[in-house]
Amino acid sequence: MKSKIISVVLCLGVVLSLMLVPGTVLKVVSAQANDWGFEIQPNVTKVGFNQDFTVNATVTRYSGASDSYVMYMQFNGTLLDVTAVDTPATLPNGQAPFLPGSPTWDNATGWVRVEYAKYPGSADINQTFTFCTIHFRSGAVSGTSPLNFTTIDAVNITTVMLGGNDYLNWTYVVNGTVKVGVPTLTVNVTPAGTGTVKANGTTLTGYPNTTNRSWGATVTLLAVNSTEGYGFVNWTGDVANPNAISTTVTMDDFTKNVTANFAELPPAINVTPLNLTFNGNVGGNVTNQTLSICNGGGYTLNWTANITGPNATIFSMSPMDGTNLGAPQCNSTQVAVTTPGLAAGIYPPISPFPKR
Repeated sequence: MKSKIISVVLCLGVVLSLMLVPGTVLKVVSAQANDWGFEIQPNVTKVGFNQDFTVNATVTRYSGASDSYVMYMQFNGTLLDVTAVDTPATLPNGQAPFLPGSPTWDNATGWVRVEYAKYPGSADINQTFTFCTIHFRSGAVSGTSPLNFTTIDAVNITTVMLGGNDYLNWTYVVNGTVKVGVPTLTVNVTPAGTGTVKANGTTLTGYPNTTNRSWGATVTLLAVNSTEGYGFVNWTGDVANPNAISTTVTMDDFTKNVTANFAELPPAINVTPLNLTFNGNVGGNVTNQTLSICNGGGYTLNWTANITGPNATIFSMSPMDGTNLGAPQCNSTQVAVTTPGLAAGIYPPISPFPKR
């Protein structure tokens, strides 16, 4: 243990005092001439285990005639299952779409296919509309699932066609991802055992400590000094304010790791009581009084007392010093007053303790 010396100066009079030395957002497709655009918009981008959510697939026709629309999308079949696909009753032109054997999907492989064909003579579609709504259910395994339109072959391809010609400009295809699982918070204290951490008011014990939280939740962490001689320094890891004793963590990813750092404090002298008042009769004896000198910090405290001030010669202390005082250890010292020769009266007080 390091040793630091703090001298205690006693200024003594009628009053005895001590003087100290100190998430993911999907962009909407922009309209461009002679282009088609597809995009997918999950109503959530992060889900827990065994939760339902939906994905809207939209298509935009900017110009050019068309007579069929095919959406083929892949996903991670280990993480997600399609439970249903909704298609519009009518297209924006008021006509019902013709769906030849559509929609279809395969949860084992991880794909879903929706195909429209227009009735002959129907008007072209000249606006963005919801192509379909896919209902998903998450599994019980953590991971990130892509939601990707594909061009893997002539049949399984996201297209807008007229007579077999592909009018889709793939630079306007917007894909996405969905994170499945429960975010985990791991909290450590270093050095181990020198402090504790409270999360939303609950003390976390046993480090590292794992606490599951819902997506997007804000966890309030409080560092608590629990070992004599040690104090909080800062946080490291995924916290909002690393220097505040109380900070927050936003659970927006699978893992969040936080460490509360503590360090041994320098020695700090605590003396009680802060004032001693002696009363007596002329020519009589005055009862000795006791001071308690403690290390209220860390490391090792060595202290020395010097009696100064008006009438300092009438005061004495035993002992006058102490060594190797660890936190929160204390020494006791006796303060005596020699009264013979003192005239009756009230002796002026000595200044109180300065701020540490």
